[in-house]
Amino acid sequence: MANLPACREGWWGTHGSRHEVGLINRRIETRPITGGDGFLAKVALKPRAVAAFIVTAGYDAARGKVALTLDDGRALSLTAGQHIEEAEEW
Repeated sequence: MANLPACREGWWGTHGSRHEVGLINRRIETRPITGGDGFLAKVALKPRAVAAFIVTAGYDAARGKVALTLDDGRALSLTAGQHIEEAEEW
């Protein structure tokens, strides 16, 4: 766990923005956090029709943030390791 930030930075440096390896062209679904002021994001293994395509993706290692631009015009800033998962279920 102590090396996780460095591992994330290394992955993003080599794979994070590449097509078919990172998040580019993957589909993401979002939903509000119940009783919260944010949202959860899911890179769905089998996305529903409402899922948006990720057009750009980047990682700010100093802040620990993942920045995504979606094809519906939304720009998302997510804390790495929180609020975003690759999963079928929420």
